[in-house]
Amino acid sequence: ACEGQILEMKCPVDYVISFISAFYGRNDLDICAANDTAAHNVTNCSAGNPLQSLEAKCAGKSFCEFNTTSENIGEDPCPGIQKVLSVEFYCSGNVEYLLTGTQCEGKSIYLECQENEGVEIKEAFYGRDPNDQNTCRSSDVEWLPTNCSSNTALDTLKQLCASKRLCDIYVHPSLLGDPCVETSKYLNVTFVCFREYHPICEAQTTFMSCQANQGLRIYEAFFGRKDNTTCPHPAIQSDDCPSHWSVTPNVQHICQGRPYCYMSAQIEVFTDPCPGNFKYLEVKYECQGNVDKNVNFNTYLTLQNVRIRMVMMTVTCGWSKENAS
Repeated sequence: ACEGQILEMKCPVDYVISFISAFYGRNDLDICAANDTAAHNVTNCSAGNPLQSLEAKCAGKSFCEFNTTSENIGEDPCPGIQKVLSVEFYCSGNVEYLLTGTQCEGKSIYLECQENEGVEIKEAFYGRDPNDQNTCRSSDVEWLPTNCSSNTALDTLKQLCASKRLCDIYVHPSLLGDPCVETSKYLNVTFVCFREYHPICEAQTTFMSCQANQGLRIYEAFFGRKDNTTCPHPAIQSDDCPSHWSVTPNVQHICQGRPYCYMSAQIEVFTDPCPGNFKYLEVKYECQGNVDKNVNFNTYLTLQNVRIRMVMMTVTCGWSKENAS
């Protein structure tokens, strides 16, 4: 989308937006330059991390509108020059696992998961929506439309609750900041409960299962390397080996909804993010009811020799194209 335009991203029902990459600036002489003579001479202008702003607003949602401005991106890489926002994303997962809660300022909210599960915060809003006259409003205070939100609440709660089975949040400016003093505020938080399976070293196979009448709900998988201590091996060349975007959809395709699943951490299955570097597989999942009735439970399911065709969307300046990998 060109600067000043609204970029729309939409997924089918029960699927959510997951980002691959984003670019904000100029890397083309012609796109979004019709009314800007200066833009025709600029091709080396780019924001440092536009993906962070997009993920904060749109990740995990089925539909999202993003206003393409430098203010929303958080940076203007070339002031006075018409810029373009280009985004790659895919639709993944099933949104049933999302849990939400709301609590008023001065009170506590408890986020609780089952045994062997941990909290992961996805979204957090602390402040007041000007269109909401009822949530946590004191009856003896005159209603004044107020638009305010804390820009630190999400990071604070992610750090506070990370991987805890029970997270006790005291909704107060001392913890979440005070975006509008002397205004009655509230916290709205969205989270998931996950099980993080122990790392599966490259070329190994392991077993993941749920209790009776439950199915696996996969929502994040990583195949690569983030440190030098997990799965030690002489072939570790670097701890900077990020996972390819297709890993999570691959695992979802094979294991989603099944009561158990064999998993193999093999480069024949996943795109190899760093050839020659010894890798491992990590999966975050939960067990939910309503097992997929179409699954043959007598069949062992593995990721070995499985290839699936994923479709990702590239959106630039109001047009889109499909790319298969």
